[in-house]
Amino acid sequence: MPSVKCAVCDSWSSTADCKSLSSPTYAWFHNHLQAKGKIFNLDELFYCKRCTNTLYTIKKGLITVLTSFTSERSSSDSMDVEQDDDRLTLDSIWSTGSGHKLCVLCRSQFPTLLSPQQLRDLMNDIFSFFDELRSSPRLDFDDSSLTDEDYDAWTGWSEEQFNDMFKEISVYLRSSSNRTSRNALAIFWIKIKTNLSFRQIGSLFNISGNSDTRRLRAADAFDSVRELFIKYFVSKHLGIGHITIDDAKIHNTAYSKEFFGNESTLIWDGTYFFIGKSSSHSVNRSTYGGQKKRHYVKFMSIVHPDDYVSDVIGPFQGTLNDASIAEEILATNNALATWLGSNGHIIVDRGFRDVIETFQDLGYETHMPSFLKKGEKQHSTIDMNNSRMCTKIRWSVEAFHGRLKKWRIFQDKIHNSLIPKLK
Repeated sequence: MPSVKCAVCDSWSSTADCKSLSSPTYAWFHNHLQAKGKIFNLDELFYCKRCTNTLYTIKKGLITVLTSFTSERSSSDSMDVEQDDDRLTLDSIWSTGSGHKLCVLCRSQFPTLLSPQQLRDLMNDIFSFFDELRSSPRLDFDDSSLTDEDYDAWTGWSEEQFNDMFKEISVYLRSSSNRTSRNALAIFWIKIKTNLSFRQIGSLFNISGNSDTRRLRAADAFDSVRELFIKYFVSKHLGIGHITIDDAKIHNTAYSKEFFGNESTLIWDGTYFFIGKSSSHSVNRSTYGGQKKRHYVKFMSIVHPDDYVSDVIGPFQGTLNDASIAEEILATNNALATWLGSNGHIIVDRGFRDVIETFQDLGYETHMPSFLKKGEKQHSTIDMNNSRMCTKIRWSVEAFHGRLKKWRIFQDKIHNSLIPKLK
């Protein structure tokens, strides 16, 4: 069997007992031999098994010498050159081991065992982190990483609009052990936007307790926000009288000014929300509509020509038509009956034909698409143009009803337990 010479101990050994040193990994050993003035051929560099420890002792000594030389050079250079404390140089690192016993930079040893107290502290930190993850909401509106798309998908509002509403009621809305005040507002709008059950919303916000407890806590948050909205928010932005007559004229459009003059103009129209069957026979009779063949309640919308909502009044029985609802509103709401003044305009559809005289008795100028008179087969040009003007202006109330139904709770069948909260 051929023999080779060991580059460390200079003894001859068989090739089976030797390993090559020609790899670039052993460049440090090549530099060591050159520093000693030895001439060598890379293909003939081997070391025997007996010299393995000796070889790595040489390597460790070289690293120690190089580290001390580098630190001396750095200290001498710092006297003349301003050092950059943020700079990290790795010139002195020859190699890195796969273990964790030695530091990569200074090669000092680290303890591989922890004291009982250190181990307990470490495990307590890990368990505390897991407990915090379990108790934190799966959806958290206190998280600043939520985007406008997230806010719109869950609440129907942008983050800026959500923040504006929160500022209005945050003074009066308290946090609790189950949810923060901001998440309470989110619970309210998620219910309106998605019509998820309170049990599902409670699970979404990871409210503690069983399913019934989660349902009750989510429902309580919904009711708290609803009451605060009615008390501090709705009165500022909805209802006859929250703007003046002069402010109402600002909401006229170019078409309404051209058709009816620059006077305050209101558009009336009714809409409906489906509800479930009640256990009360009288309630079923009063809410069943023969037109839709379903149970529903009605609301009266009062909108300006530019789509600005003045008021939404209700709920009313499903058996009442638009004219009957308008009669009841005018008889019970004195502020609404006198708000427009003598020069105000009312725009309605043909469903209000029975209440036209009541509007006119109050001094309002009422506009409605015309009917064919008895014996006529076609409208006159004037009647057709007047009907077109009414239709052109009153589209805004239909657009508002379309936007209102984007909230899933108004689009789906409303649970009977929520009907008293529609007022």
